Amino acid sequence: MPGARMRPVPTSTVAPVWQARGLHFGYGQGPLFANWSCQVLPGLTAVHGDESTGKSTLMRLLAGVIPAESGELELGGASLAREPQRYRQNLAWNDPQDTAFDQLTVAEFFERARQQHLDFIPSDLVDLVEELRLQEYLQKPIYMLSTGTRRKVFFTASLASGAKLVLLDGPFAALDMASIQYLKKCLSGWSRHPSKACVIALHELPDDLQLTHAIDLNDLRGCCT
Repeated sequence: MPGARMRPVPTSTVAPVWQARGLHFGYGQGPLFANWSCQVLPGLTAVHGDESTGKSTLMRLLAGVIPAESGELELGGASLAREPQRYRQNLAWNDPQDTAFDQLTVAEFFERARQQHLDFIPSDLVDLVEELRLQEYLQKPIYMLSTGTRRKVFFTASLASGAKLVLLDGPFAALDMASIQYLKKCLSGWSRHPSKACVIALHELPDDLQLTHAIDLNDLRGCCT
């Protein structure tokens, strides 16, 4: 698989929320990202591309879940290499594939998120729980949830976190239409945020979603557009 071509990082008078410099990562069949530099500015950024173009990999690199082979990642002024705890405190990443919290009830999972994030927004949690119809699941353990409900729970915790950077991988997968429309409404509001960023990963850009920026992994292999 050919590696990402490096393009100049776009200049802006707005300070980036997240940035990568000289990032290199691959799985043994050629690099997914080779000497790649990019910025995520405040607002809503979409990472999009076909299967095996590196969408979920890039999200996990941003989250610090998997280590890059080389390069510098910085979030909110904190370097992942030098200040990993501060870096991770600035982001919200809840992978719906993660089974580590399966024994927690939904209410316990939300309480864990509240304790984890200093800027957690309780009113946002209340709104998300109501609009996504999660009230009836609050006392159920996560392992008992359907795929769609599980994803709504994990995304709710992230969106209410108040973190500088919120990461959502496949935000519309397995969701009912009413939940998709509400989530799109929430995400479009991020495009106007002056200091924080939300990054979503998906196959195609929906026409009805207002974006601030996009990262196309099909043709540009991760270069900002």
